[in-house]
Parts: sequence; structure tokens; C-alpha cells
Amino acid sequence: MKVKYFCGCYTDSFPLFGEPDECFSEGEIEVDEEEWKDGSVTFRCPSCGHLLCQFEGHFYKG
Repeated sequence: MKVKYFCGCYTDSFPLFGEPDECFSEGEIEVDEEEWKDGSVTFRCPSCGHLLCQFEGHFYKG
């Protein structure tokens, strides 16, 4: 099944002053339906490399 992901994690680049940069990567991926029902979907963000987890709200049906 296809679900959408949204990253929003902080990147490794920090500006001189203020808050660190956020990734804002999003897209659509194919996931196993049983993993979705279990709430155990994980995916590595292609932009920043952070591990995105379903229980942290990075995925949604759309």
C-alpha cells in the first residue's frame, strides 16, 4: 500500500544564529500493509538520512 511521508527533522547544518535547519522532505512510498497495521513502518529520509518512524507521525495515508 502507498503512504505519504513527511520528514521535518533537523538537519546537521546549523546557522550561525537561531534555530537549526529543518529537512521538509516529503513524498510517497510503498509499505507492507501488515507493518502499517502494527504501527512499525520505518523509512530513511532520502534528503537528510534520518530514520522516520510511524509512531512519531511521519507517515499518513493520503
